[in-house]
Amino acid sequence: MLPIVTMHYPPSEKRGIMGDMSIQVPAADALSTTDRAWQQIEDELDQLSQLAKSDLPVRDFHGQLLDRIVRVLSAPAGAVWLVAADGRLEADCQIGGEQALPADDTAGQQHVGLLRAAIEQGRPVLVPAHSETIGARNPCPLALVLCPLVVSGRSLGLVEIFLRANTQPEVQQGCLRIVTAATELAADYHRDRQLRQFSDQQSWWQQWRRYSQAVHGSLSLKSTAYAIVNEARRLLGCDRVSLAVRRGRQCRLVAASGVDTVHRRSTAVGHLETLAAGVLASRQPLWYPDLESELPPDLETVLEAYVDHSCVRFMACIPLRDPDREEQASDDLRGVLIAERFDATADSEFAERLTAVCGPAAVALRNAIDHESLPLLPVMRVARRAAQYLRWEQLPKTLLVLVAVAVAVGALFIVPADFAIPARGELQPVIRHQIFAPEDGLIVALPKASGTVNRGEILAELSNPKLEQHYAEVLAKRRTTTEQLAAVRAARRRQEPATRTDQRYELSAQEQQLQESIRGLEHQAELLEQQHRRLTVASPIDGEILTWDLERLLASRPVQRGERLMTVADLNGPWRLELRIDDRQVGHVLAAQQDSETPLGVSFMLATDPNTKFRGRIGHMSSSIEMDEANQASLFALVQLDDGLVPEPRPGASVIARIHCGRRAIGYVWFRQVIEAVQSRLLF
Repeated sequence: MLPIVTMHYPPSEKRGIMGDMSIQVPAADALSTTDRAWQQIEDELDQLSQLAKSDLPVRDFHGQLLDRIVRVLSAPAGAVWLVAADGRLEADCQIGGEQALPADDTAGQQHVGLLRAAIEQGRPVLVPAHSETIGARNPCPLALVLCPLVVSGRSLGLVEIFLRANTQPEVQQGCLRIVTAATELAADYHRDRQLRQFSDQQSWWQQWRRYSQAVHGSLSLKSTAYAIVNEARRLLGCDRVSLAVRRGRQCRLVAASGVDTVHRRSTAVGHLETLAAGVLASRQPLWYPDLESELPPDLETVLEAYVDHSCVRFMACIPLRDPDREEQASDDLRGVLIAERFDATADSEFAERLTAVCGPAAVALRNAIDHESLPLLPVMRVARRAAQYLRWEQLPKTLLVLVAVAVAVGALFIVPADFAIPARGELQPVIRHQIFAPEDGLIVALPKASGTVNRGEILAELSNPKLEQHYAEVLAKRRTTTEQLAAVRAARRRQEPATRTDQRYELSAQEQQLQESIRGLEHQAELLEQQHRRLTVASPIDGEILTWDLERLLASRPVQRGERLMTVADLNGPWRLELRIDDRQVGHVLAAQQDSETPLGVSFMLATDPNTKFRGRIGHMSSSIEMDEANQASLFALVQLDDGLVPEPRPGASVIARIHCGRRAIGYVWFRQVIEAVQSRLLF
């Protein structure tokens, strides 16, 4: 295939090719130098052959090709020309072409004509300087070696090498053979590259067919949307693909690749939906970055906001047009497909593939939206599923299931079950007293702060300075009044018989007035003594102090009259439950109590002993609904317990109770809360 490599030229021919080497040296040295030069040419061609088998980019390969040819031939200039899609010749790479070509336009046109003639001829040609061959003139002062780059009978371009005009003809022919061999290697490179491209395209179109089948696999809008974005991301090699569906004048992001759900409250989703709505309004695809077209100001603002938030480097928003609608119809656009890349941009091949992906996506999206918009679609789905169970082969199983369901439903209405209402409460001793502050004062002593106490034993001592001061003032006033009364009586005894009557009456009135004052002061003193005695708080019963850490709570603390100080209870006496029944459950309890001749039974368990169940009976219920400590409306009920029923009871232990209200249908017992919710929220 490569005669310049495979053929061994005699020394004279090698010297003809490397004519510049023929200098006056001994024959052995000349032969050695020519062989080294020839070996260098073969090495360069071998390396070029290896490059032709690689997947090097076209421009890089042409640069390597031209550099090696120019270096091996010591050529002053060279270029690789490619035929563009519109037929123009474009220089893919060149070395020293500016100095080799004439500067005037006429020479340039002649040079382009010469290149076109060589390409049309389709075979290598050597054109001497300022000569006319193959129907075109060489305007350059240098000889030209023109080798068309032909692959499968089609000229892709041309390799142009400039040779010095004074180069010997046989050397120029050798250069022509070398350039021809290198051009054949370049043709091999392009042929292999085309085969790889054809193979890649065939593989991609096979994936595209599978993608088309996948997006049409369901009529559910959600399933179709996620199939489109996930399969398109794999097919396009994007970082993320999203799909926004039209909702009137707005867009709703329904799916994004790599995620199960779309968080619609996020800022990025809001920007993307606004951007998709703008793309649908403009009816034109949006490419970012796109330096050739200008966007409307509002759309550009939204795009900048989204790019700043998501840090995307490339994005394409393609409207999905319904192929069965007219192009300018109001509802021809069904949604927007959004492809994004975060670390690379896209090329023309990506744009073509994205356009190919949008076709099946638009049809699948149209079908899913039309299917979702069918009237009574949920009913039709249920009917279709039900019809599967009415086929002849499924009918026995269907009848068996229906009978079982009917029996189960009938049992819900017929089979009775125990009906119990839940309640919460506390375990407390029956004999329990709350100790309150009898007067305003300061607690000065706590003789008994914890443990067992006897009836009448002092629990706390209070001090009231104002009360003591008032008591002292009353006593002092009583002494003064008593002394005044004694003086009046003494004056009456010293009166002469001749004393006037009005004087005797005056002294008698004073005596009576002072006696009344003394009686009032004595009554005040008695009341103040009673108040002073109440400052000493005693236990009303034999029992135990339940309030914890009285020293910390009450020592040296001022209290007000009626403020609770502590709790004393008889733990050896009877116990009871104090239940709080939710007002929504009170009706069942009251109705059951009216129908029963005996008090309702209660089963309960203690939070301190959840493994043991205890029983009791309701002894008394309050006549009104009141707010409990949790600010919930409740009915308070007292439950009587048998003596010794609860071993080692603890005052205030939490209780979870169930009030037995007879027997009701098991369906009502199980679904009572659902039935009541329907009655109160739907039927009311």
